Amino acid sequence: MFSSEFLVVVAAIIVAGFNMYFLKMAHGPDNSLTMALLRNHSDYNNQLVLHNNTVRTVVVRPGFVQQAYAENFDELGDVSTDDNLAAYEDSVMVKPNPNSIQELVSKQVVIHTTEGGETISSIAKKYNVSVNSIKWSNNLSSDTIKPGWFLVIPPYNGIVYKVSDYNTTVPDLAKLYNVSVESIVSGNGLGGPDQMPEVGQFLIIKDGKVTPPPAPKVTAKPGAKGSTPATNRLIVAKGSHTFPKGYCTYWAAAQRGGVPWGGNANRWITNAKAMGYATGKTPKKGAIVQTTESRVGHVAYVTGVSADGSSFTVSEMNYAGWNKVSTRSISTNSNVIIGFIY
Repeated sequence: MFSSEFLVVVAAIIVAGFNMYFLKMAHGPDNSLTMALLRNHSDYNNQLVLHNNTVRTVVVRPGFVQQAYAENFDELGDVSTDDNLAAYEDSVMVKPNPNSIQELVSKQVVIHTTEGGETISSIAKKYNVSVNSIKWSNNLSSDTIKPGWFLVIPPYNGIVYKVSDYNTTVPDLAKLYNVSVESIVSGNGLGGPDQMPEVGQFLIIKDGKVTPPPAPKVTAKPGAKGSTPATNRLIVAKGSHTFPKGYCTYWAAAQRGGVPWGGNANRWITNAKAMGYATGKTPKKGAIVQTTESRVGHVAYVTGVSADGSSFTVSEMNYAGWNKVSTRSISTNSNVIIGFIY
């Protein structure tokens, strides 16, 4: 004969096992690009890991015993809620997370008002970050500070970058601050390397570093031994932005030997025009065409125009497949065309 206590324990184990099985089978993980990166690099931004995994509480009866668990808010559906109160409908109890991804990032940044007697070193010690993290985040060229200054303090060693315009890409920032593109994407909840937050929002670049400019080199006089002809010192892509390989922006920029503007494809005409480049509606060989063929726009390099001007051919990347280069003909009257950059 088994004791009643033993039977209770066995029954509890069986119930728990059934609950775990049904719960695991019914609710899969968040497989977004950002969460995949965060799982592999969970130290990038723990706030975002928590945000993406504990957005709502759902009360269900997946096995024998009713229980609650956290689930991704994206799958919520039509349950009605407001900003502050939880809602209960069809065994689903929801308390929405009031923070957007960008708000969560911004809330981790501290604005410190300096006081008399403080130094950058003492402030860095207070917030457990390096002196350079504070200097780089505030563009300080020396250790001198004065009372009443407002200093941006990152939540950990690295750099706080405030987006000032649409003319900067994630690869630009990764190259500038000596970090991987993936760390910026996952650390700030971006959808991918081709996405940038809105102007005025913060990016936290974990472990970012500013490389001091190299010391000026003494150049030999023309004709002197060891001098290099001026024609060999030409830098075709000087001042060009860096775009993530595999995207249409990468290929179009490469065909022009680099472009000085940045941003998603849907911003190219606006950004190029702001930098003085001519734009228009007529296709020309060597121009860049901007279209609406993607959520963030699409760009391609014009390789030729038909004799009657009714169509033009383009060379492009990421249209026929990821990281693939392809060519096609487009009608000049196509409604996907936004315009051309000359």
